[in-house]
Amino acid sequence: MSFSIYVSTMNNDDENMFDRSVVERAFRDISVDQTGGYWNLRSPDGRIASTTIFIEDKLKISGFSANRPPSYSGFPKFWNAMFEILRQTRTIIFWPAAKGPHPRCCVADLALVPDLSSDLTNALGKPAIVSAGAEIEAAIALTDH
Repeated sequence: MSFSIYVSTMNNDDENMFDRSVVERAFRDISVDQTGGYWNLRSPDGRIASTTIFIEDKLKISGFSANRPPSYSGFPKFWNAMFEILRQTRTIIFWPAAKGPHPRCCVADLALVPDLSSDLTNALGKPAIVSAGAEIEAAIALTDH
């Protein structure tokens, strides 16, 4: 997939920020280096993956992005890491470049849906509720990106 996906809190206030260490732990086994704001990932065959993570180099963050996310079948650890982050934080994952009638976002916690702004749901649709990494990629696959 040659586009970007974003993980973000509903707003950038201190209450919704989360520890960067959540992301570091989730990607620990597949990242080449977690220093700075740009991480390369190591694919299952040991090579540098085309997927890159862009993240603020701060202790508390409001989100991050991944450019060129892989397929689930080719790199399930990536999608499982994304789900773990959604599960542990009050965040939404979205892919705004997509078109079509399907949602362009998802959450792991149904309780977050009422907190989403009408502007966000008007732009991205009502989020899909996911319970595994494979379901995130499946939701993205339904859209024309």
